[in-house]
Amino acid sequence: AAREDEDRRLDTSQSFGTLVSGSTKAPVPIADLPMSCGTLVFKGQVSRKSEIKMYASGKGELFCFVVSDSSGSIECVAYTGACRKLFACVENGKEYVFRAGKLARVEANCRFSMVDGQTHKIILKETTTVEEP
Repeated sequence: AAREDEDRRLDTSQSFGTLVSGSTKAPVPIADLPMSCGTLVFKGQVSRKSEIKMYASGKGELFCFVVSDSSGSIECVAYTGACRKLFACVENGKEYVFRAGKLARVEANCRFSMVDGQTHKIILKETTTVEEP
């Protein structure tokens, strides 16, 4: 069983499908994510995922997706390096545990938000790991 758990963990800081041992830190409900935290750990189902978009300057790329749990929903954004590593790992309708990222405030009337009334987004890093629970 321990080997099966390890096999389901994807390390996106390396390349797609690299297996790593996960942290023992328990996921926090989305509604309770702290603003000041070294490493965010949260679990939820991907309910919406964008395509990869190029920056207007043409010098980078990003994609967004919404993660939901019983406490709420939050938008996650992956820029350039994280975008390339995470896009193929995250599928609509699947549940994952995410480790790493930064909670950031967004403008109240942010026209680019995928979640109505959202005040925060999670900015994912290249070191973010994605695990199937």
